[in-house]
Amino acid sequence: MVCDECRLLEIDYELPYRNLALEEALMKSCNLESFAPTLRIWFNNSSVILGRFQNVAIEVNREVCAGEDVKIVRRFTGGGTVYHDKGNMNVTILSERPGVGFEATLTRNMSILRSTLSKLGIESIVEPPNTLLVKGDKISGSAAAMNRDFILWHASLMISTDQTMLRQVLSSHETFASTSHIRSVRRPTTNLEQQLKRIVPIHEVKSKLLESIQEELGATFAPNCLSPSEELALQELHEHKYSKNSWNLEGHDPVSRLTQTTIAV
Repeated sequence: MVCDECRLLEIDYELPYRNLALEEALMKSCNLESFAPTLRIWFNNSSVILGRFQNVAIEVNREVCAGEDVKIVRRFTGGGTVYHDKGNMNVTILSERPGVGFEATLTRNMSILRSTLSKLGIESIVEPPNTLLVKGDKISGSAAAMNRDFILWHASLMISTDQTMLRQVLSSHETFASTSHIRSVRRPTTNLEQQLKRIVPIHEVKSKLLESIQEELGATFAPNCLSPSEELALQELHEHKYSKNSWNLEGHDPVSRLTQTTIAV
């Protein structure tokens, strides 16, 4: 995908439930006639984010989460469980489905993240399908979903993420021999500040990310806000889905009328 202008959304909310509701709302509100490729950069307060097809009991230490006020939220894309805090930058790219296909889009977006890290002085490799490693440690994970016309891809990039809290809130899986649910692949993690051995300002990472996207897509960026249809979808999804334990903890979708078929990694 090459585009002249991308819509830039730097929108996040205090509650992670609302942040994840917006991710699904963006995709559900796409309209081919008025669509503009969208980049969202956003941050969550301390939270554990599960993949759509995962089991909370296997993936999360709920006792630690309760004691530390770490929220548990399920996203609408697949993949594994991750920990978010203000030291973790989330990146979302929403684009039309290109003729080159789904896998090519994922490869392109992973390349953008690798380029961003390279500009900061860090070389990384892709562990297929959706993980970036630095010296064998995970620094970024991603997931995606698509419908007939659009692809939404989102990734987390650890800048100064609390590694101790990350290890405490994620379960080790040791007591679960088998399950039909998708299980996370546990591996050592790292962040930018550990690798660069200095404080890394958020604005520095944003700047390198925008440079990398501009190089890859040939795009300029126009700061923007949500459309009325996106606002409405956000409110409905937050109220009826993402604020509910039936979705976040049990994985049951209470608003089937808002659910669409997706493919995730």
